[in-house]
Amino acid sequence: MEDQVLEIAVTLISPNPNQPRKEFDQAELKSLAESIKEYGLKNPITVFRTQKGHPEMTLIDGERRLRAAKLAGMATIQAFVRDDPVTDKTTLVDAIIANTQRSDLNPVEEAESFRRLVQEVGFTQSRVAKLMGKSQSYVSFRMRLLELEPEIQQFFAKKKISMDVIVINGLLNLLPETRLLIARRFAQCDYSVAGMRRALTRMAQNQAEGNPDQFKHLKYSPAATASGVHGDPQIIKLAGKEGNLPAWSLIEKAAEETCQDCPLVDEASPRTCGDCAAVVLIKRLARLAKA
Repeated sequence: MEDQVLEIAVTLISPNPNQPRKEFDQAELKSLAESIKEYGLKNPITVFRTQKGHPEMTLIDGERRLRAAKLAGMATIQAFVRDDPVTDKTTLVDAIIANTQRSDLNPVEEAESFRRLVQEVGFTQSRVAKLMGKSQSYVSFRMRLLELEPEIQQFFAKKKISMDVIVINGLLNLLPETRLLIARRFAQCDYSVAGMRRALTRMAQNQAEGNPDQFKHLKYSPAATASGVHGDPQIIKLAGKEGNLPAWSLIEKAAEETCQDCPLVDEASPRTCGDCAAVVLIKRLARLAKA
């Protein structure tokens, strides 16, 4: 028997307990509600009868539309009613497929969905990939997100850190306390993917070598220290007074601000700071001052 399309009271529809999507943008819901008020609902939701012969329904697909319909003040909503037997596994699979096809899930929700298909339904990663129309490497890459701390996962979920396999693997290769620190800095400073990759490579090298030459108790910023100019900035001070170069105080202030925004500031060392743009600039200014 084909699924029926019925007009159902919104109060009779319960949310899908297996809904993989956890976050709903309130501004988007309000916008959709306004659209539904003006143009009506274009695509019915999908439900199944909670118990045979009872009017109550459980949602399979369309929670965003159902929420918006309630916001719009609708008493009823059109819904496909599934007549075939429905289990928790089928509602989970159907909900994940529907959300993934519409790109409704953030990366962490998507990763959690893939994990549930593996752990609860018994699918292999290969089968999950085929079901979702993705490559197996895509599924595996997404699931690696779940190996990170919840706080870091949320940086990816909220797009404060860009999705990149090298960045994720680089974070996982760091010690937990270092990983959390650098992830926070990436999120705060809006680093590019290339910048994150470089920083993570340097930190991995530093970590592997035990960070033996880390700068501590610095009088000047790490950038100034790494430039080798910090011990005798007098030549730059003189050039600044003559108007040939910026004053040393301005150079040092700019270096300090650059270091504060750098994800490697707590791991600063000659290795991590050696090719920093601020260090290179100070070295060039020193050469100009001596010319």
